[in-house]
Amino acid sequence: MSFSTDWLALRAPFDTAARDPGLERDLAAWARQRTATSGQPLRVVDLGAGSGNNARHLGPRLDVPQRWTLVDGDRTLLA
Repeated sequence: MSFSTDWLALRAPFDTAARDPGLERDLAAWARQRTATSGQPLRVVDLGAGSGNNARHLGPRLDVPQRWTLVDGDRTLLA
């Protein structure tokens, strides 16, 4: 299945509204503790990444060094 970049752009604000801020805070706290303990960047794999909305949304909120791998079957969206 393929989605257009226009449709994904329209969907992005609804995805943001549906996210749980408490869960994001818990994830950020875990990420800080994990990276402090390991000394390594947080590695994140986003399956079905589409145009990368998860990375754009969560990346700044995690506030730790990160290395994202975006995986999607649609190369156009990943570009």
